[in-house]
Amino acid sequence: SNPITRHPAVQAGATLSLYELAPGRVSVGIGSGDSAVYGLGRKQAKVVEVRDYIRAVRGLLRGEEVMWGEQTFKPQWREWEPPLPVKIYVAADGPKTIKMAAQEADGVMVSTGIGAEPESIQYCYDLVREGAEEVGRTRTPSRGRRGGRRCQPGNLASTLSPS
Repeated sequence: SNPITRHPAVQAGATLSLYELAPGRVSVGIGSGDSAVYGLGRKQAKVVEVRDYIRAVRGLLRGEEVMWGEQTFKPQWREWEPPLPVKIYVAADGPKTIKMAAQEADGVMVSTGIGAEPESIQYCYDLVREGAEEVGRTRTPSRGRRGGRRCQPGNLASTLSPS
């Protein structure tokens, strides 16, 4: 999902629907929009817009009142009990987005722009560590589905090496 083409209430509602079908197996992926918005002649979201989107979606899934743009609202879905325990992952392709994701999300999926060289992977880990530490979080490295590295902020401190 992205803050340009999908309102946070729509994303949270879709997440709730999926969670009802597959409890405990749903997570949310959020990015800046990139190719999804270029075809519409629009630009991808700025880092602060992605951050605010994460906060709004997470707040709605917790049953909280949130602000998006100039509007304040809260979820009013029937027959659900907040909070909805769903993890939010961010697709990041630059240093500012990686650091923000380490601060706000449950995980970071590094997409383009970083590279697969060991130095680039270490650079990603360092950005995640820095971003997480700035807000008092730690991070745990894990492997993605296709064997790629994913830098994931979590509750447990672990080695900072990418191996």
